[in-house]
Amino acid sequence: MWKLKIAEGGDKWLTTTNEHVGRQHWEFDVEAGTLEERARVDRMREEFKRNKFRFKQSSDLLMRMQVRGAQMEKPRLRFIQGDYKYMIKKKIDPDGYTFKDLHDDLYDKLRKENLACARVPKSIKINETNEITEEAITTTLQRAISYYSTIQAHDGHWPAELAGPLFFSPILVIQVYGEGPEDGEDKAVERGRKWILDHGGAVGIPSWGKFWLSVLGVYEWDGCNPMPPEIWLLPDLFPIHPGKMLCYVRLVYMPLSYLYGKRFVGPITGLIQSFRKEIFNEPYHEINWGKARNTFAKEDLYYPHPFIQDLLWGFLHHFAEPMLKKWPFSKLRDKALKVTLEHIQYEDENSRYVLCLIVYWVEDPDSESYKRHIARIPDYFWVAEDGMKLQGIGSQLWDATFSIQAILSTNLSEEYGPTLRKAHNFIKASQVALLLSQMPLELVGAETEIEHLYDAVNIVLSFQSASGGFSAWEPRRAHSWMEKFNPTEFFEDVLIEQDHVECTSSAVQGLALFRKLHPQHRQQDIESCISRAKQYIEKTQHPDGSWYGNWGICYTYGTWFAVEGLVACGKNYHNSPALRKACKFLLSKQLPDGGWGESYLSSSNKVYTNLEGNRSTLVQTAWALLSLIAAGQVEIDPVPVLHGMKLLINSQMEDGDFPQQASKSIKINETNEITEEAITTLSNSKVLGVYECDGCNPMPPEFWLLSNFSPIHPGSIPLLLSCPFHLTTSASKFYLLPEHPSISCPLPLNP
Repeated sequence: MWKLKIAEGGDKWLTTTNEHVGRQHWEFDVEAGTLEERARVDRMREEFKRNKFRFKQSSDLLMRMQVRGAQMEKPRLRFIQGDYKYMIKKKIDPDGYTFKDLHDDLYDKLRKENLACARVPKSIKINETNEITEEAITTTLQRAISYYSTIQAHDGHWPAELAGPLFFSPILVIQVYGEGPEDGEDKAVERGRKWILDHGGAVGIPSWGKFWLSVLGVYEWDGCNPMPPEIWLLPDLFPIHPGKMLCYVRLVYMPLSYLYGKRFVGPITGLIQSFRKEIFNEPYHEINWGKARNTFAKEDLYYPHPFIQDLLWGFLHHFAEPMLKKWPFSKLRDKALKVTLEHIQYEDENSRYVLCLIVYWVEDPDSESYKRHIARIPDYFWVAEDGMKLQGIGSQLWDATFSIQAILSTNLSEEYGPTLRKAHNFIKASQVALLLSQMPLELVGAETEIEHLYDAVNIVLSFQSASGGFSAWEPRRAHSWMEKFNPTEFFEDVLIEQDHVECTSSAVQGLALFRKLHPQHRQQDIESCISRAKQYIEKTQHPDGSWYGNWGICYTYGTWFAVEGLVACGKNYHNSPALRKACKFLLSKQLPDGGWGESYLSSSNKVYTNLEGNRSTLVQTAWALLSLIAAGQVEIDPVPVLHGMKLLINSQMEDGDFPQQASKSIKINETNEITEEAITTLSNSKVLGVYECDGCNPMPPEFWLLSNFSPIHPGSIPLLLSCPFHLTTSASKFYLLPEHPSISCPLPLNP
């Protein structure tokens, strides 16, 4: 039985800076699980198989079963020990409060928390004639957060799948496994082979596939468009230097250019010979590899090469490559390979060996670097009821950040203090943490230093582009015309960094909160940055009132971020035409059941598209409601919001969770979607919390103008919450979470 391991190492070749906090990997244990548990897993898998064409995404049931079952385990001492050391340093509780006292006290609280979570309140359903009462919202929130607390891991993060792109998996299978021509469930290999042949054979595979099949020996390097390693020898000032490319593209083509430069081919075994016969429509030795360079199946051709790009590949293929194979130009190739390998080694040391396994196998399969890569393979796996998948990235910190936001957006923070405390410990162990730093120590744990926040804000300010927008990973350093040379047929606009409304909005929200809490730091720079970002958000609004979302599906997601960003800049329904247009757009997409349901096709077609059958999803309903509430639609006409809120409340399941549905994905670009199971519960909880505060219980901003000596000043009320904001920028490894009268803290990326 597959068993989920949390915060464990177990391999001498693994490196860590935080005792593996946040690590989640699956391990097969022949003795794991009772007969009843194994039977339950089999039922989950069979149920998914029966319904896989109706419900294509898993619900992470194997993880939920295991993590909820492990909730009563004792917390690991190292997280508690850190708080104890802090207490000694700060001379807290001089009456002899020992580490054992702290441990026993915390464990007792965690035990009580888990028992409380087990007692989920009875659900409340609302019919068409019922009003949405405060009791209904509070009960729904208690049920949701109680359930969600039970799937928090002992190190404080929430384990979750972040898979989706199927093109990750074949590369790993090529490296570690093989099947026979008639193997696989329901003859999956045979049926897959037939599909390939019916669509032109392997000559039509996209460029990344051509590269990997060439390494395998199932395709010829002459059938690949050149990827010369000499590009890494270009001076930094050169306009197409790879250092100016998007980090993802740079890190893909770095090892590919090395393998191309070496023209490496693995051993031609009997299996390889068999592949050569099975996946082509003509004999292997008769294939026109020059023509195959630019042959792509129409199903994979999202971004056709511009003519100028084909001219470049033709020149490199017919002239440059033959010349670089001959002396003295071959010495240039040798130098390029050496420099490229140095870049690869540097990257692997920084990323702790996650990218370039085959390069090191080519160089030396007995090397330390190769062994360190092998040790990281389990970190890519995720196992659910739909089988084993491969994850390209992790989202541990994002999920913890969003989870804290969801809880703090409610009036229930004190009830779930132990959950917040574990999450805070995870964040501190991951990198840096100042969030929740002024809440009671016994509730959320020790704080860290404010200088970390200053450093992070400085980095965020440096990321703003000339347009006023923000990109995701690094400052934009290249011109748009470089996209003409994007060699990736199934992605568009990925060669260079792009500005995104989500990143811009997040930066604005975080900086606006930081400005309020810490006005003494770079005030003028922050004011200028926010003003330029506001202009960018307004300028990028579409005529119909929407914004295109690059990191979620799609116009619903982008519009949510844009609205939150404009509100953070001081805009509201009455003084902002952009917000009024946004509300009009969202209301025009509301479905008869009160919800919203946008298809992933919106991302690739770039036109808002409903799900088939005009079905709604809870996630997008939550995103739309968050937008409408923030923009002030409730003050104008609350009926559409109430209609959507009823849908959310009535959709809650018996255990407090919400059903997993289609089109809940986040995405990296137009064609690359990633599923995120936790997003359903988190989005619903957050909108319920915001509605509870904003929709039902007015909180006038004048409250903050009271004197500090006033007995009802917000600073004297520990758990009074205002609207949540957050800043996320992965390049700076900085997350600024929900606004609180006494909270400010950056959060890191995944460890």
